[in-house]
Amino acid sequence: HYFHDSFARNDTLFGATIYDGGIDIVDVSDKTNPRLITRFNYAGAGTHNCATTSDGRFLLTTDEIGSTAKTLKIWNIQNLPTVNKVAEYQGDPNSIIHNVFVKENYAYMSYYTAGLKVVDITDPTHPVEVGGYDTYPGSVQDYTGAWSTYPFFPSGKIIIGDMVTGLYIVDMNTNAPRTPSSFTAYSDFQTPSSVSLRWNDPTSIISGSPLADFTIHIYRDGNFIAEVDSGIEQYIDGGLVLRQRYRYAIRAVIANDSSTVVVDTVFAGGHAQPKAPSNFRITSIEEGAKLSWVTPSQQLDDTPLNDFAFIDIYRNDVLKNSIAVNTSDTALYQEYVDSSSGYHTYKILARDNETPANVSPFTESVFGYSGAVRSSFSENFDSGLSSIYIKGDWDTTHTISVSGDASITDSPNSFYPPNSKTYFLLPPLNVSTHHVLIFNQIGLISLGDFGFVEGSTDNKNFTTLSATNSYFHPEWKDSSADSGDWFPQTVSLSQFAGDTVYLRFFLWTDGIKQNDGWYIDDISVGSTVGVETESIYFPSDISLKQNYPNPFNPITNFRFRIAKFGLVTLKIFDVLGREMATLVNEEKPGGEYTVQWDAQGIASGMYFYQLEVNTRDGNHEVQRKKLIILR
Repeated sequence: HYFHDSFARNDTLFGATIYDGGIDIVDVSDKTNPRLITRFNYAGAGTHNCATTSDGRFLLTTDEIGSTAKTLKIWNIQNLPTVNKVAEYQGDPNSIIHNVFVKENYAYMSYYTAGLKVVDITDPTHPVEVGGYDTYPGSVQDYTGAWSTYPFFPSGKIIIGDMVTGLYIVDMNTNAPRTPSSFTAYSDFQTPSSVSLRWNDPTSIISGSPLADFTIHIYRDGNFIAEVDSGIEQYIDGGLVLRQRYRYAIRAVIANDSSTVVVDTVFAGGHAQPKAPSNFRITSIEEGAKLSWVTPSQQLDDTPLNDFAFIDIYRNDVLKNSIAVNTSDTALYQEYVDSSSGYHTYKILARDNETPANVSPFTESVFGYSGAVRSSFSENFDSGLSSIYIKGDWDTTHTISVSGDASITDSPNSFYPPNSKTYFLLPPLNVSTHHVLIFNQIGLISLGDFGFVEGSTDNKNFTTLSATNSYFHPEWKDSSADSGDWFPQTVSLSQFAGDTVYLRFFLWTDGIKQNDGWYIDDISVGSTVGVETESIYFPSDISLKQNYPNPFNPITNFRFRIAKFGLVTLKIFDVLGREMATLVNEEKPGGEYTVQWDAQGIASGMYFYQLEVNTRDGNHEVQRKKLIILR
């Protein structure tokens, strides 16, 4: 994980993993050997920085990017590894939070175009805004304005660094009223031309002394519109334009001072767009693809859904059908069967009956298979690509084949391009402990490039089942595909027994050297029950785990298991196929083993480690995985 920023309290380090969606919490009591305590993520996170409360019981985080709200989030970290969010503070819905710093019972935030925000966190579960200073003119959600703040001077003064308007030095006025709390601006389709404002009056000034004789001043889009006496705590603003967005701000005002403002934004009559359907799923069935979802119940601003009329279904980015619904069909589970076959990408949206229509955002696109899931498959490519899904330039070729007239290759008309990441995907298959994948191949793949056969149960996270390049057979080193270059390969699928497996042939190349490519023919998947299987050594009989830690510097550990007595080798190769180290080269009985490797003196980069087992009964199996050395 990339740490964009980190915060240390005593021997615990909190790392903001901005691109990996959360926080890593690390024990650094041994400075030479940091140890991960726990890692927590949250939806849409783009965690930029973090800080704990003074007692270390709560963690404050800021989200600069990602789909989550750009707010201050407060987490209870008293019972690690369990982490729970207890509060969230939004300084300005039109601005983006950047950094947070904690001093005693206050959190100080640089809030880009909203300037400095100061929150009282005496009770971290109920943060209260007590001050602020806006350094940037206007209000827009952009990465400009107050970039940094520093509240730790002994004098109590605070500095703010604004990217546009300069450096500011401010201090806290403890005689000013506290900010009104729980401020909301609300409107929905039942109030198309008005907005209801509600808040809780402050009860004290910042120093804690009681507050008396104050009023609430209300502003719309920066213009003063009303003064409300204390104790009222609500206001209705009328004469508004339907669907127009308004920004409201309020402050508590006394004779010679006022609180900082608190703001909220709202659409008169509610947001025009509905939310997208949720829980969108695809299931393969005999008739095609069964799509299912839950209809929305709200507009994008969480107000009640209005004028709901259709669910629009898209297949491969083309509108396939529109399912009529009505306003009562909210939060309702629905299904639709698309009579198609093969792999497709689906997405759906909600649409109302207005003119012009308002539509929701699309759901996330879901890639799935239409049609029944079988337990066997065979393909010799003589009739084309059948139900195989292609990513890249894979196509049939009639220049060479094992049987029939054709095979499939990654680049039929030339050498494969540099930095290629292409594959073809077989239809999903239900497999048992006796299922195997059998195919013939010619691997005219340069050293450092690889052809991987991979398997997955979710069509997202793939496991390497075998790998090949021209290093494995001398016949492949001349970069010319001849009829005598075909070699059969058998791969057991027993590790996926009782599940549905997706199998793909994946070509991974670097930018150094190109070659003729990978030829595949006569693919078959089926059960070996009743078939001679002495020549098949099932991968379930050996298991090579991912090295740990990974990435590492300079020491890592390898774990593997073998079921039978045999000659075992464990070797490290660089991306060009050159052997870098031999960790194991001896006969071993069945069992589990751990081997440590000190990569001192080996350059940073990606490498491959290979476990090879040859048993006395003639069985042979190889498994490979990637590792990364990071200096």
